[in-house]
Amino acid sequence: MTVKVAVLLASFNGEHYIKEQVASILAQDGVEPYLIISDDGSTDRTLRCIDEFAPFLGERLSILHGCRPFELSIRCSAYNFYYLIYSVDLPSDLQWVAFSDQDDIWHPDHLFRAISLIEQRNAAGYSSSVTAFWPNGKKRLIKKCGHISRYNHLFESPGPGCSFVLPRASFDNLQSHLRKNLPLASRINFHDWAIFAYIRSIGGHWVIDPAPSLLYRQHDANVIGIQMTPRAIRKRLDLLFGCWYRDQCLAVASFSGQSMVKPVRHLLNFNCLDRFVLACMIFVHRRRFRDRLLLSIAFLFMNPIDKDRDIVY
Repeated sequence: MTVKVAVLLASFNGEHYIKEQVASILAQDGVEPYLIISDDGSTDRTLRCIDEFAPFLGERLSILHGCRPFELSIRCSAYNFYYLIYSVDLPSDLQWVAFSDQDDIWHPDHLFRAISLIEQRNAAGYSSSVTAFWPNGKKRLIKKCGHISRYNHLFESPGPGCSFVLPRASFDNLQSHLRKNLPLASRINFHDWAIFAYIRSIGGHWVIDPAPSLLYRQHDANVIGIQMTPRAIRKRLDLLFGCWYRDQCLAVASFSGQSMVKPVRHLLNFNCLDRFVLACMIFVHRRRFRDRLLLSIAFLFMNPIDKDRDIVY
């Protein structure tokens, strides 16, 4: 029996890249992809590029645009994916759900390998390492493996959301929770972190594939990307040591129903003792030692949350 996979793709002014990505989705081995696209008001030829695939996809192509059932309090990069998750009504025979950006290129075995690993390990979610690539032809492996601890979903995502694959049961749980808690989700600027945190909070096992499953395009329009220029490094440090990172951790904890666990209580109080305790919890908040060390230092020196922001946890 053919394995049918819903691929949720968020698009916005992606005319230069989207055709290559859709072609890589259609070329997946061993599965039948159903493409569901939410377009966030593109003003270029994105929708025309998508329409070129309509004759090949037929009923396996759906496009959502122009009618949103909600307005998020913060217009963040995750808006389009939250809309997709909230709005889509999946047929019962689509038992797998994958997430896709508009500008990457999937390896032909991405979906088949993800599904195989999920079934082998009885997992509730999958993500992978990726291979970053630049317009000049440069490539670099971005490893996303590491130890998943009891609490690290409250402090980081497992990797790019464009590599995520979920069993239908996980997606249905996520969708139901998002529909009931949309205001809480809207505080989280990255949908991949929100998805990972919720799945882990309900006891779901998550598998991070050490092998890259896609080519992760790097360009000026990347929301984060993996650029390591002095400007990009400074931006990341500003986010980490400023109030933004702590704000996001608390929002993630609230959305996933874990506001009362030990590290979150310390994040809420955040006095000198709390900072010291968080810095000492080096083995629970990040996967890689380098990231653990940096975050432990950051806890000692980061700014408190901005009291002027209208945020309730």
